[in-house]
Amino acid sequence: MTVKRELACAAIGAFACMLAAGPPARAAGGTYYGTFDFEITLTLSPEIPNGTTIAAMISVGAYDSTGSLHDTNSTQVEVSATAANGKATFSVPVAYGWILSTHPKLCSGYISVSAEIDQGNESIDPSTFLFFQQDLPHNGATTTVKIVNSL
Repeated sequence: MTVKRELACAAIGAFACMLAAGPPARAAGGTYYGTFDFEITLTLSPEIPNGTTIAAMISVGAYDSTGSLHDTNSTQVEVSATAANGKATFSVPVAYGWILSTHPKLCSGYISVSAEIDQGNESIDPSTFLFFQQDLPHNGATTTVKIVNSL
């Protein structure tokens, strides 16, 4: 039965398999899953006109009990918003499912935000990195992460 389940997981993807199997049992390590709802509000510099596409890449990873980041257990989502009245807002759910060898203490992430503005013969590319860190939520939790910054 285990071999059949592992083959099925390989065929449909580990995250889809975890969702189909329901909540996993926790051992010393285990599977950790949930959703971060990112609410990001950016105040834009005057050089960014209305209608400009603002792109963001959100990456979230988990730390184990030793404080080491599990890079292989990171989740990334790319989104975009349109500049309007000096602001850009993103409301993005990021589902995660990580299989870790030890019980994690923290999760951490960064958001890479950029815009490309063509101004005739030249273009400007404002960008910034935003960071967050918090205790890893309980399995199945939906956690809101609010970030306010500028670009």
